[in-house]
Amino acid sequence: MEKNFESLDDQEIFCFEWESLGRHLNIQSHNLNQCTFKNEQFANIIIQRVQLNNDAKNELFFEGTDCEVLRLGAKKWEKGKARIKITVEFCPDEPELEETPETNQPEANQPESPLDDIRRMINQENQQGNS
Repeated sequence: MEKNFESLDDQEIFCFEWESLGRHLNIQSHNLNQCTFKNEQFANIIIQRVQLNNDAKNELFFEGTDCEVLRLGAKKWEKGKARIKITVEFCPDEPELEETPETNQPEANQPESPLDDIRRMINQENQQGNS
């Protein structure tokens, strides 16, 4: 089953275990167990770690570099510019459950609780005692 990854917005924050990724990227962490970043901060760290001069980084990551693309179904190459965008994608371990608004009306197809009989008896006793 394919997981459903979604790109994080630039300002969204994520945290990962330093051992799993931070040491590979040579990222210093104030907390030796975890690294916490905004998505855009992390992208900038990756760009800084790439061993290129500033002109090459600017061309590859911001302005774009000249290239040609052969798109699916196209009959010829298309000239233009391409740039590399670094983003973090996230897929929750457990899908978020959709909340349904509560109503005061019980659902018609909802099974009756075994405690409903006891509640009815208590209500009847209370009504008889108040009469």
